[in-house]
Amino acid sequence: MRSSRRWPIPRGRDRIRPRTRSGNAPWSSGCCAVSAVDGIATRDLTVATVAAALRGRPATGVGLAVRRDGVPLRFALVRTAMASHDVSASLTADGVVVIRIAAFTRGVGREVRAAVTGRPRRPGGVLLDLRANPGGLLDEAVDTASVFLPGGLVATFERAGTPPERLMADPGGDTAVPLVVLVDGGTASAAEIVAGSLGDRDRAVIVGSRTFGKGSVQEPLRLADGSAIEVTVGRYRTPSGRNLDGSGIDPDVAVNANRPPREAERRALTVVRGLSATLPKKDRG
Repeated sequence: MRSSRRWPIPRGRDRIRPRTRSGNAPWSSGCCAVSAVDGIATRDLTVATVAAALRGRPATGVGLAVRRDGVPLRFALVRTAMASHDVSASLTADGVVVIRIAAFTRGVGREVRAAVTGRPRRPGGVLLDLRANPGGLLDEAVDTASVFLPGGLVATFERAGTPPERLMADPGGDTAVPLVVLVDGGTASAAEIVAGSLGDRDRAVIVGSRTFGKGSVQEPLRLADGSAIEVTVGRYRTPSGRNLDGSGIDPDVAVNANRPPREAERRALTVVRGLSATLPKKDRG
């Protein structure tokens, strides 16, 4: 099972730094803070790291220490599965399955697979809408790409001083259904990895406008005065070796970013239908 890694998106509110209201005491009345997870202090950890420590398999336990109004409290919690509501699927009149992913939260890959395998056996294809998707859990992005790939490379993580880490798709994906991925300037991070892998491996046609271009990973570097700066420590590359950071993905079929969103969707549906029309009748749907 892959680890519960969240694709890093560096923002000021995502990091807890000491000597700030979000870092250490004093806390004003009504405030509370997570001080430890399973005995590990959170003082110098990022919010993403703390969130990853809290996640885990359903029915497993996790210990949580907090301070509320200055009073230390401890809780023994049991994890449970939660619906993400980040995947929606609909069917057009002519049999195209439109799957919209708002973010890659826990369970998204499973929901996408269910939408694809459960589609009606009729002429059509799949439109995977990743517009305004800021990313999320990287393992869920890999699972989503696996739905449409026979296995093989999804992305490579390169970190200075360590061998490249290859992120591989699970075998057995649907490689026959016509597939279009719809993107825009809000498609970022893990969502770009999905689009980039499916495009690089000639599995999908990318439609829309250029994506955001977030392919690097930052970590905090503590300075002598207690402040911190963020340093880039690694980069993700698509199967063809493209570095997405700062450049993003240029679609195969471009739609001006200033056009209404509905126009991009219409263009994407036209491409899906065109792909379906080229298949032998026995292979459609």
